[in-house]
Amino acid sequence: MNNNEKTFFSFSVSLLELLESEIPLKNSLEVLSSESSMNKKVRKMAQEILEKLSEGFSFSSAINLSSFSIKERYLTLISASESGGSLIQALQFIKEISTQKKDLEERIKSVSIYPAIVVSIALAATFVLLHFRNQFLLTVPERELYSGVFTAVAVLFAGIGAVALYIKNAMGENILYSVFFAFSFLSEAGFDFANCLDIAIMYSSQNKELNKALLNVKLKLQEGEGIGEAFSHYKIFPKEIIARLTLAEIHGNIDKVTKGIAKSIEKKDTAKRNLCMQLIEPLLILCTGLYILILVETIVLPFLTNYGG
Repeated sequence: MNNNEKTFFSFSVSLLELLESEIPLKNSLEVLSSESSMNKKVRKMAQEILEKLSEGFSFSSAINLSSFSIKERYLTLISASESGGSLIQALQFIKEISTQKKDLEERIKSVSIYPAIVVSIALAATFVLLHFRNQFLLTVPERELYSGVFTAVAVLFAGIGAVALYIKNAMGENILYSVFFAFSFLSEAGFDFANCLDIAIMYSSQNKELNKALLNVKLKLQEGEGIGEAFSHYKIFPKEIIARLTLAEIHGNIDKVTKGIAKSIEKKDTAKRNLCMQLIEPLLILCTGLYILILVETIVLPFLTNYGG
């Protein structure tokens, strides 16, 4: 999350607490803008929005006109909530998204500590090896010494890079989950399907294939196709999801069905992340083992052979 997004999340959560206490929007913003214990950026955002409201702008327009660059997906959500009178539900959704993003960042940070330690130890060992080469490795030609060290470090970093990519893929945000979570949460909150789809399209912007598919789904629906049929044209949506959406349209329970889809995707993601957590340590041990093996083969063994000779 960038700083503007963090500020917006903090602002939304604080505003939600006040609105849930049945304090009117304007009064809630006044509280946020004057509360000394509040984060300075949150206070500034509240002040700017309050000024724009006093000039006659809507709440979503006031957020958009503030000095904080807010993602379009959130502006669309707030705008849709204003017309439907469901601002609290929209802020609850933003709060949930904020919590999910924070949890995801914490998980990624926690699994990144071990690779950082391994790299630090390897670099320290390499530095010591080169620094004391004149005392211990005089019998190893300098060219072979540096070649061996370079090869070992290159292999280690290639391995660490591959592990990092695996962590990013396994632990990163699943946009398909975000899309159906948005559908389920917002439809339960009373948003109509068209608004849910528009917001889902915004959330899919990080995945070009998914974003394009959802935009085309919207066009298919406007042409009169059913929900399941509109989604069935695109391979990015599994057959299981299409079947559920078809039934949801028949029985009129799109909120419950999309919630079930989101939970199903989340379950698979959790299994994938748990596997990643289990594999990180052995993968890094393997990388370190290759690093040590190359050093032994290219430097230590020649040193012992020459020394013994």
